[in-house]
Amino acid sequence: VINAGKSVFNEDQAAREIVWVERRNLNNRTAGEVVKGAESVDKERHGLEFHYWALFDGHAGAAAAVMAARFLHLHISEQLQDIVDILLDGEVPPPICLTSHAKGGMGNGAHEGDWEPPTDSESRFLLEKEISHEHLIIGAIENAFRQMDQQIEREQKAHSTLGGCCALAIVYLLGKIYIANAGDSRAVLIRNGEIIPLSNEFTPESERRRLQYLVRN
Repeated sequence: VINAGKSVFNEDQAAREIVWVERRNLNNRTAGEVVKGAESVDKERHGLEFHYWALFDGHAGAAAAVMAARFLHLHISEQLQDIVDILLDGEVPPPICLTSHAKGGMGNGAHEGDWEPPTDSESRFLLEKEISHEHLIIGAIENAFRQMDQQIEREQKAHSTLGGCCALAIVYLLGKIYIANAGDSRAVLIRNGEIIPLSNEFTPESERRRLQYLVRN
């Protein structure tokens, strides 16, 4: 039961969606198509589907949690639109960077057309780092969290409101599960009585330790 039957204005919010994502179309700015109930999507369409679950624990008001529950999956869908063609073409390795027109739609030129040879520094990076489809999906989810945070900030400034929320989101895409969290929330998997941590809490203290580790290494 989503939100355990609570009011939509409760600080504790949850979401569950099935979202169909197609390549970004300049004439169609929608982020994605939410599939309701037993609805099915025409498999002839060029795109992909992901399942989404999320929990949001608001504080100092319900506004941030309610907004995140309504829009975070759409931000994820919007970010995935730019890499649909790459994700569906498993035989072609991801590029080291998206083309400059990614924000307006990748069209059919994800691997050709506007391609330019990498610079020396990019070539060295490519030799040192292997970019996978999973990295692109993780980057899309991270960008979606950033967009959601910016949207909440804009709404708070416009309406002079305060508050925030921690977020825990799970995305099932192309046979793999991706887990993202912000704030003092984390996911665990219980399998055969064993508790398996799937993510870590993100707090000022954990961020301080992360930065200290980077400086020392």
